[in-house]
Amino acid sequence: MNELIADELAKLAQLRDQGVLTEDEFTTRKALLLSRKPGSNAPTGLRAFFGCLGLIALFVLVQQIGAIFRDECIQRPVQNANDAASEAKALADDAAKAADKAADKAADGLD
Repeated sequence: MNELIADELAKLAQLRDQGVLTEDEFTTRKALLLSRKPGSNAPTGLRAFFGCLGLIALFVLVQQIGAIFRDECIQRPVQNANDAASEAKALADDAAKAADKAADKAADGLD
């Protein structure tokens, strides 16, 4: 019998003796412990490899979603706002030049 299973059985027996577990609970848990294959909780090399591979794939996916969100929801609206501000400034500059020309013509007409 595996040492880990023996330790778990000893802990369960101790809990039963202390009255924390009933005899039925002890029997049920003991049966579950004994029905497990030795080392079934420890990941095998292949299982660990594919688990890590899955985590890496998830990480890459989250990074891609973040990049799309950043482009679509943050950078593009900021660029659009900057473009609109540039256009408004250009229109204001044109209006100021037109007002200056009109003022110059008016001043020339008064002379």
